[in-house]
Amino acid sequence: MKMIRTLIYSLTVMLMMQTLKAQNKHVGYEIKGQLVSIPDAAVVYLTAGSSVDSAVVVNGKFTFTGTVAEPVLSTLKLKHTIPAPDTYYAIKRNTYRLFLTNTKMVFLAADSLNGGVVKGNKLHNEYLSYQAGLSTIYDQMRPLNMSYYAYERENNVPMMQKIRPRLDSLGAIEFSYVTNYVRANPKSPVALLAVQQFAKPIANPPDFPAAFALLDNSLKQTAAGKLLELRMADENAFKVGDSMPNFSQPDTLGNIVQLSEFKGKYVLIDFWASWCGPCRNESPNVKRAFDKYNDKGFMVMMISLDVSKPNWLAAIKQDGTQNFIQLCDMKYHQNTAAQLLKIKSIPQNFLIDPSGKIIGRNLHGVELMNALQRIL
Repeated sequence: MKMIRTLIYSLTVMLMMQTLKAQNKHVGYEIKGQLVSIPDAAVVYLTAGSSVDSAVVVNGKFTFTGTVAEPVLSTLKLKHTIPAPDTYYAIKRNTYRLFLTNTKMVFLAADSLNGGVVKGNKLHNEYLSYQAGLSTIYDQMRPLNMSYYAYERENNVPMMQKIRPRLDSLGAIEFSYVTNYVRANPKSPVALLAVQQFAKPIANPPDFPAAFALLDNSLKQTAAGKLLELRMADENAFKVGDSMPNFSQPDTLGNIVQLSEFKGKYVLIDFWASWCGPCRNESPNVKRAFDKYNDKGFMVMMISLDVSKPNWLAAIKQDGTQNFIQLCDMKYHQNTAAQLLKIKSIPQNFLIDPSGKIIGRNLHGVELMNALQRIL
């Protein structure tokens, strides 16, 4: 009997050891890739956060191994022996978005990386399911956005105002979709990603903190969760109703200009840069608002995060914004005004009243014109 107990114990220990060995072998991630019909495939690159790895393709196969501190949305990108054309569709065909986590998985692709399939990564499948639902909303938004910006270029404000409510309605549907997903999956890393994606700097949704609040504390304590929490704290630092602190910046001639010099005026403080496409796309809207309301006490103060004065001045000339108050201290994201107001991304703006109180934030498109119409 004693021998039987000893044998059972020994077998149990051996089984436990084997289990531990198996677990230790799968501490990180392993991606085994196979490209079936891409004969000129040369190298595949894996970008995960700030880390970039590469794997040579041999007989259509490649392998990546490593570890990630926490699940992260990553990118697989294929380089051919003969360089592919640098077009949107070529880049799309040669790219695959992968929700990377520490597990073994297989990546299979036929004639393009974009059409690939991942097996063995449950979290990635959750990500695909979430994105599929989101895509149905974005598919409705896309043509409306294209029409909106086309009317914007034509200075057709009535049509822009007609489209805006439909876009706002879809934005509300997007928020509902995101929050419902997070509420149903509060511990899933995909839910954290959903909140990250929803908190777009340009859109700056006011309900972003409500979506974040639905996350489980375990996700809030991750590096990504803590960054989102810091962003909320930054945005709450200068909100509608608060007083705008005074600051100073050099203008195009090097003269120091203070915000306090414009007390008694409605001022739009707009953070931008010559290299920021979305920022410069907003210039026509701001110009229309300025032309219509400047004689009623409305002014525009643009603060650039540029580091090159020639590029900054060229962009001002190209955009025809010479009549605005143009300021820049050439310190990039260390710009003193941006630091003071905790600006981490652009475009961002503040509308202040004659007393220096913030009455609007991140007013883009017709939102700025509508706000000025109400107060002026």
